Amino acid sequence: MLLAMTTLSVIARAVLSPSLRGSPPKVAAEAISITKEVFVRTRRNLAIAVALTLLLSTTAYAGNINTNDAPGDIGSVMYTLNQIYEKVTSGTTPAAKTAGFKEPAVGPAGTMYTLDNIEAKIAAGTTTAAAGDVLDGKTFITRTAGSGESAVTGIAAAGANVSGGNGLLTFPITDGLYSGSKTATANDTTASPKPALPRLAM
Repeated sequence: MLLAMTTLSVIARAVLSPSLRGSPPKVAAEAISITKEVFVRTRRNLAIAVALTLLLSTTAYAGNINTNDAPGDIGSVMYTLNQIYEKVTSGTTPAAKTAGFKEPAVGPAGTMYTLDNIEAKIAAGTTTAAAGDVLDGKTFITRTAGSGESAVTGIAAAGANVSGGNGLLTFPITDGLYSGSKTATANDTTASPKPALPRLAM
């Protein structure tokens, strides 16, 4: 199509141009020259188009394009901000999801907690206590970077009263957590009793 249009353009120029009129060799040479120029331009433009196509045609990845669970499915239910706030402040476990989402019968009675309210109740930083640092049977919350919070039960034994061996100046005290109510007793049955002081006659 392009070559045909080029040929018609050359013929028109031969008819209209005095320098080419009546000179078939000149007309043929002009046609060949214009054809070469069009071919070179077409090939260059095609190469540019192919290069741009390769550069711009990149693979795009997206998440799951399928629809989420239907409104009536249990998977469509999410915890409310109020439930999350109560869990953060008091450890209350939200009620289990038992049914799909349902429109409320009436509008909310009041505003629930905001994300700012929840953030204000969460202490910053991570914890350093381990199970061996806490009394056996006592639970505590740990937070590690990247893993969030976990409920952990302590394993450290409680301290006990200690009675040293007979005549020992030093004796070991078992490891444990002591609250100040335990005792350590040193024993020495070979020590001489302290003599009684004489009474003075009055």
